[in-house]
Amino acid sequence: MDETQLDECMKLVADCRGRLARFVRVLVPSGDDAEEIVQMTMVTIWEKVDQFDLSDGPDSFFAWACQIAVNHTRNHVRKTSRRGILFSSEAVEQLAMHWEAAGGVLEHRRVALKHCLEELSAEDRQLVDQCYAPGSATTDVARRLGREPTSVFRSLRRIRRVLQRCIDRKVAEVRG
Repeated sequence: MDETQLDECMKLVADCRGRLARFVRVLVPSGDDAEEIVQMTMVTIWEKVDQFDLSDGPDSFFAWACQIAVNHTRNHVRKTSRRGILFSSEAVEQLAMHWEAAGGVLEHRRVALKHCLEELSAEDRQLVDQCYAPGSATTDVARRLGREPTSVFRSLRRIRRVLQRCIDRKVAEVRG
């Protein structure tokens, strides 16, 4: 593999890592187990990258990476099934197929959400950030802001509607 191909491969890996982590997280209930599977998947990708035809593009690369992740997930399920945890291999396969089928749409919506959040007013964005921070409770946010909880809930409902319309519009633009 020459330097140009290596650069292209590094970009493909970097671009797909976040999506791959979300994909694995759907298949494995434990965040720690999912991260371990993603790490094993990354190692396998680098070990076998010369088997992938870079001209197939990023979508094919992601599908290939997902298949590697599914294989690692199956192995993980076999190893941990003795503990009575996780899905069966068949359930993992079904989840993977459904996620892959919806993956493109979900990814478009995730990217659209990111852009739509940036379009919110500073006040609305701050409220969303505070209310959706890990471990945050909307009632605590309301108290800190000196507002009634019902007022914060109404504001969040309004913001969600704005975000939904924005996401729908941006996804429609992508689909053409």
